[in-house]
Amino acid sequence: MDDSGYTTIKDAGRTTGAMRGQPNLQRGTPPTWLRYFKIQRADIVEQKVERLGRPQLAHATEFAFGRSGLVTDPQNAELAVLESNTDIALACRTKADPPR
Repeated sequence: MDDSGYTTIKDAGRTTGAMRGQPNLQRGTPPTWLRYFKIQRADIVEQKVERLGRPQLAHATEFAFGRSGLVTDPQNAELAVLESNTDIALACRTKADPPR
């Protein structure tokens, strides 16, 4: 775990994921997992999802660290796509997650 409270997941020395406990703001709600996939271009992924007939739960939206959207896979699992040049562990942090 780093000083942000995130445990990072690495593959061959590259950060490929991160996870953290629930911040106080989310206490009382059931814990969930949301998979983020870092992608090159959100617009291309959205077009492909649309062509495949999959629901887009949230179109890609601009954030301080890039663009992120929410789609479903063929088994209806929710997946977030993240277009960003920022390290994924840094991109996961929000104002609700102050450094520890």
